[in-house]
Amino acid sequence: MTLRVDGYRCESVVRSPDTGAEWVLGSHRADTPSDAMRWLRRQANRVARALDPRPDIGPFPMSGLHAADAGSAHIGYVFRDWLDDIPRQRAQREALESGRYIGVAAGMPDHVIGYGPAYLHVSLSCRPLVIRSVIGRMRAGSHHTGAPP
Repeated sequence: MTLRVDGYRCESVVRSPDTGAEWVLGSHRADTPSDAMRWLRRQANRVARALDPRPDIGPFPMSGLHAADAGSAHIGYVFRDWLDDIPRQRAQREALESGRYIGVAAGMPDHVIGYGPAYLHVSLSCRPLVIRSVIGRMRAGSHHTGAPP
């Protein structure tokens, strides 16, 4: 059996094991690993800006923002760190090229309306879309009779 990659499925998802809920923030079908990585970088930037706005950039006034606790898990920080890690992204692109799944994820406690305190996981991921094909079933000179081989 031969495997052939026919694009890449990229997703940005929030999951809450506490609530059993899942929210898809976005998805994309990329033609190439480079296109997939561009989409993942845009999504990481979007999530980081939304969950960890910088005081000097964005729509929020300085008085409305405060620094996160030094030891706390923070999704925006994790995604900004990933955005700055060019060697890791290069390795992930190479992993996609070789047919492997990639992702980056972070989690933190939050409050879910209608549920209460809950832990949230935000993940960005991409996987190859694989087509399996059988080669050599029909050989030169063979005749197809309609019956399975």
